[in-house]
Amino acid sequence: MPVTTYSEGEYKALASENKRLRAQVEELEAKRPQWALGYTSDSVAAQCSSAALQNVWNVLRVNNQSQCMEALRKLVEYAHP
Repeated sequence: MPVTTYSEGEYKALASENKRLRAQVEELEAKRPQWALGYTSDSVAAQCSSAALQNVWNVLRVNNQSQCMEALRKLVEYAHP
């Protein structure tokens, strides 16, 4: 692989552009939903979130959000009478 050399001015310009782009990425990441942070795309995050939720529903033997919340309430009541 060839080695590229840069002048001090080119290096400073590249470093400045790198800093600007990193700040832009951080700003865009901050706007993503909390559950999507750390994933390469929102679709991957959504798939992981859906899979995790489905696993919870399977453990609780429920089919929807309302049943899930009712089952969780019963578990909490049982654990903390």
